[in-house]
Amino acid sequence: MILCFIADARSMHTQRWVQYFALAGHEVHLITYDPMNRVINGVTEHVLVSRWNTLYLSFIPRHLAIKRLVKKIKPDLIHAHFIAKYGFHPPDLKFSPSVVSAWGDVMRILPQKSRRIRYFTKKCSWRVCHRDPWI
Repeated sequence: MILCFIADARSMHTQRWVQYFALAGHEVHLITYDPMNRVINGVTEHVLVSRWNTLYLSFIPRHLAIKRLVKKIKPDLIHAHFIAKYGFHPPDLKFSPSVVSAWGDVMRILPQKSRRIRYFTKKCSWRVCHRDPWI
């Protein structure tokens, strides 16, 4: 199975997820904004650098790069971690099946701090969860 994770490579949780599936014999791709700074056998890391220092300005160029990568990788499943950053990408990729995992305060606290985050959190939660009846 070809798996594509869109997540923070610096997170130990992300590293454990991708390592588990790589060790299980799956082809694993990790799309991230920041490098892992370690090698996990069986994991292909795609680091999307940006010349802008803010998430807002770098979102569109990174999103377009993710679209290109997903077309190239042709995964069987996309799994994004942390809605308020990486999870905003899957709803507009028009790819199924997709899963988004919410971590920490992303569903309860962050949407209250910003209308933009609230909008994308609702959009992401509904579109990803309702695209496929089995999710």
